[in-house]
Order: sequence, then structure tokens, then C-alpha cells
Amino acid sequence: MQYELNKNFFDKDLIALKLKKMGEVENITELLIENYLHKTKLLKHIQKTRISKKEFFDKILKKLLQQGFDQYKSISFIKKKLSYDANS
Repeated sequence: MQYELNKNFFDKDLIALKLKKMGEVENITELLIENYLHKTKLLKHIQKTRISKKEFFDKILKKLLQQGFDQYKSISFIKKKLSYDANS
């Protein structure tokens, strides 16, 4: 992976830093979900609308599944990181 990035003229220090950071992350899926939610500003948009916790849970889960994230990891992430439960 590092070779391909170097071949495409990415900065070697930046590559080393990012690869080290990726290696430190226990669960890359959680990082990817966090990045997706942050970049799309999905949480801010949904939180502005006054919907129930179940609807919030369902909307986030639907978006994550549409992006190809694993269902069980997505549910776990929402429950753990966002403190939402579909049964609430």
C-alpha cells in the first residue's frame, strides 16, 4: 500500500503518519463510520429535526447500510458511540 501511495507522489511522511494511525486504531470500521457521519453532517441534520429516538436510530442505520457498512457493526456503533437504542 505504501509503495502505491509513493508511486502516486504522496508525501512519504504523511503516508507513514496515516499508516501508523491506521495501525493504532483497534476497529477501523468505527473510524470509517465516524468519518462518514462527520463528513456528511448527517447527525447535525437529523438532530435538528425533532424525531423520536427510534426514528433517529432507523435513519442513521439506513444511511450506514446504504453506504455498505456491516449491519451488526453499525448497530453496535450507534448504541455505543451515540448512546441510542432502537428500543427506547
